[in-house]
Amino acid sequence: MSINLPTDMPAVLKVVGSSRWVRTAAFHVRTGHIDDFEAQIKTVKQGIERSNPSGPMILVSQAVAGNRGSVFYVTTFRTSLADFDKVSPPLKEILGMEAYQQYQKSNSENVQLIETTLSRYLPELSNPPKEVADASLDFWNPKPAVMKKPAAKPAGSPKSGD
Repeated sequence: MSINLPTDMPAVLKVVGSSRWVRTAAFHVRTGHIDDFEAQIKTVKQGIERSNPSGPMILVSQAVAGNRGSVFYVTTFRTSLADFDKVSPPLKEILGMEAYQQYQKSNSENVQLIETTLSRYLPELSNPPKEVADASLDFWNPKPAVMKKPAAKPAGSPKSGD
């Protein structure tokens, strides 16, 4: 159900490694509505891929353990916060007015709660696989900060406390 997923794993890892920000929306699906929710996601997938086949990668996954009820995660990767604002065209235009209204109705019937998390990669706290780090070596392998020695005071300069 993922959208605009590259055909090979190195391309997926390059998208992840080039990103700085990750947004994940957790859709808590009402009991008995999984099939309806999956159909809804597939409709959105078809619309997005039709209107923007080279658009950003969107990963869709479903939790299998550790959650109450069914939870689907929709994750997007961006190089900057501003990139989250550049989603175009809006879903209303992609689907068309009638399909968009059906999407909103289905969402209200199928989804109990949506939680959104915005995360930023911290390379100094990360240990990415080589394939991810290779996408942006300067970011993922920052050079350690070098402490500079204080400049020597010229001879004859007053000392503090004099």
